[in-house]
Amino acid sequence: IMSLDVRLSSRRAIICPHCGKVVDYKFLDTVYSGGSVWYGFLKDIGYYVPHGELAEKNDWYGKDMVLTKEQAKNLVKYIKDNGSFDYGEIKALVSEAMFDGDDIVISADW
Repeated sequence: IMSLDVRLSSRRAIICPHCGKVVDYKFLDTVYSGGSVWYGFLKDIGYYVPHGELAEKNDWYGKDMVLTKEQAKNLVKYIKDNGSFDYGEIKALVSEAMFDGDDIVISADW
């Protein structure tokens, strides 16, 4: 199995005061993780797709994916259940982002 690097970030939308639309995002906090423990979660959310099944529409390699609230909750449970040493940092990032209404973004490179 190849090396897997995962970046989890919280980000906040920057809203235009004139038109009310999102004009940019500000990244607030980031946790870096990695290892094969992540493959199951990435596969569950559709981020990791086996090479033979890759298509342009499902190729997330190195791209940011915004997690839904349900996916973010599942992330914390998955990491706890699978023994990642980053559990505390990830739980704090997700909890704070959800409390503040910010996005949780995941990106992976392998």
